[in-house]
Amino acid sequence: MTDPPKPHIAIIGAGIIALSTALTLQSASYPVTIIAEHTPGDLHPLYTSPWPERPALPLWWADVVEDFAVISHEDLPTGIQYGVSFTTVVVNVPRYLQYLLSRFVGAGGVIVKARLSTEGGFEGALEEAAGLIRRSGRGEVRAWVNATGIGAGALVGDDGVEAVRGVTVRVKGEIGGVRMRIEDAEGRTGYVIPRIGDGETVLGGTREVGVWDTNASEDILRGILDGCKDLTPELLGEDGEFEVLSVQAGLRPWRQAGPRVEIELVGEKYDVVHSYGHAGAGYQNSVGNARKVMRLLEEVERSKNVAAQF
Repeated sequence: MTDPPKPHIAIIGAGIIALSTALTLQSASYPVTIIAEHTPGDLHPLYTSPWPERPALPLWWADVVEDFAVISHEDLPTGIQYGVSFTTVVVNVPRYLQYLLSRFVGAGGVIVKARLSTEGGFEGALEEAAGLIRRSGRGEVRAWVNATGIGAGALVGDDGVEAVRGVTVRVKGEIGGVRMRIEDAEGRTGYVIPRIGDGETVLGGTREVGVWDTNASEDILRGILDGCKDLTPELLGEDGEFEVLSVQAGLRPWRQAGPRVEIELVGEKYDVVHSYGHAGAGYQNSVGNARKVMRLLEEVERSKNVAAQF
């Protein structure tokens, strides 16, 4: 006896959380449709997956990474009291997003690009999305995943969703590894992340909770550039400055109560698994979160099957 076909799942959103979830579901033979306003390749302050936050502090996983070592005091830059080094993975995130997207489409996934209205509430947005997906020829949706990031606040009326503005600067030249300063004697933080294979490096950055303005001031830009000079002096020109390629100010989706990953029945009609609020930890959380979302969708399907017996 062959297993029955898996139900059609629709994911709202196309960031790292959404794409990782889509591929995890496809690997378990679910047909998946993504509906999103922004997709990999788009540049928009509300689509922040191409610009991840600084790496997490390494000390709690010191026993996991390779070559972990405490840097001797004489090898530290002036003003730094403590430092560590280790070997880990660096991801070129725009390329990674494009890779995930190509795998999704290659496995039969479909993307419907659309901006959903919030005027009718979440139920109205789901009704609109269902209609768009039907008109695309994908048929009825059995269950939904809400992976809308910063947009979830308006979409579902979650007042706990807050923007965390992150300003980063893309400069010419590719350094050989990630370097990060937590705080120096002047209270400065900073990080530099190479875009492997692109000949570029990302300098950062700010982490401003509750700031929705997507315009970075000259003072912020100057602070990032000056704060990263001692982290990557090899990228400075003869004038002692970086060659700036672009400045980004993105709004990361932070949630006061932490990420929301749970089931909700919307309007007695739509089964939804919420998956948003990961702030700057989307890449770290993406795989484990996707597996949890799939378990919750399986729970939804079991409940539907039990209900159908009565």
